[in-house]
Amino acid sequence: MEHVTQLPITLNEVGYLVSKRTDDKTIEKLIALMQMQFANQINKGRQNIREAWRIRGLLRQASYAGAIR
Repeated sequence: MEHVTQLPITLNEVGYLVSKRTDDKTIEKLIALMQMQFANQINKGRQNIREAWRIRGLLRQASYAGAIR
């Protein structure tokens, strides 16, 4: 993953990202970085949901088998 420190951006007093210089390459890199981060978060969320459903299924099976009351 590309580090933000390699891009000519900074945070202002309010916490917003501010470009130190504006050119198409900088904007393209920043958008690509944000898209990658967003996709990673979506994938993590999907994995967590799948795992929760798997555990729910295991608990249901154990309940049917009489192991859990």
